[in-house]
Amino acid sequence: MPEPQSAIIPEPSENALFLVLGVNDPSRNRNAVARALANVPAITRTVGAIDAKARLVSAAAVGSELWDVLSPKRRIFY
Repeated sequence: MPEPQSAIIPEPSENALFLVLGVNDPSRNRNAVARALANVPAITRTVGAIDAKARLVSAAAVGSELWDVLSPKRRIFY
């Protein structure tokens, strides 16, 4: 199972939830995946508005192989 990078996502606490998803046939489903990822900020705002004191945050990460399908020729290396 993939491990989240601690620099990106805080260490788990009693209130943390991690969801790991796989994509069947990435080439065929790339547009649906891209739309779902693009909606993460709006979903976070909507759900976070239910209880602003909870300070809901979210992060989405994409594996290397899927990134090549979603955004070919757009890799940035540091």
